[in-house]
Amino acid sequence: MFQVIQPEEGEAIKLCPNGVKGYISKRDGEDAFYLDTEDGRVEHVIADGILSRVVNKRNGVYKVVNHGEVEESYIIEVDGVFSHGSTLKEAKESLIYKLSDRDTSKYEGLALDAEMSFEEGVQMYMAITGACSSGTKYFVDTRLEVKKDKYTITEILKITEGQYNHAVIVEFFK
Repeated sequence: MFQVIQPEEGEAIKLCPNGVKGYISKRDGEDAFYLDTEDGRVEHVIADGILSRVVNKRNGVYKVVNHGEVEESYIIEVDGVFSHGSTLKEAKESLIYKLSDRDTSKYEGLALDAEMSFEEGVQMYMAITGACSSGTKYFVDTRLEVKKDKYTITEILKITEGQYNHAVIVEFFK
């Protein structure tokens, strides 16, 4: 069985993900995507393959209810990158891991006593070692008893001893 979708002129559509039937659409003059329901057009967002009803939003922070759930949660969007969390704090922490990239050029030539923020340290570790976000988050949550605002490269090398690709990050700063 299938559905033929005929968008109106000036209407953009996105198919709902993961087997959810239907689509969300954005018509001329609308600033968001909506799902047509019995109650009218209700704002929705698809982030990382998850369809969510928007409860409210402001400055890239969404309070949502994910499709098939009843509890409210949060999504943060920065430059088209989304992070999810059951709390706003959790979504913010998740965003650190999502924004990491593999460009290591900005770390080349840093002295061992160079300082960086916690967030920069996480991004640097992931970029240099190729560690995944869930593994890095697990490491941070289980290895760091207290998170500081700033770390030196030497401290990061010490903290990551025995962790994934530690030799790679050590070699990078030789």
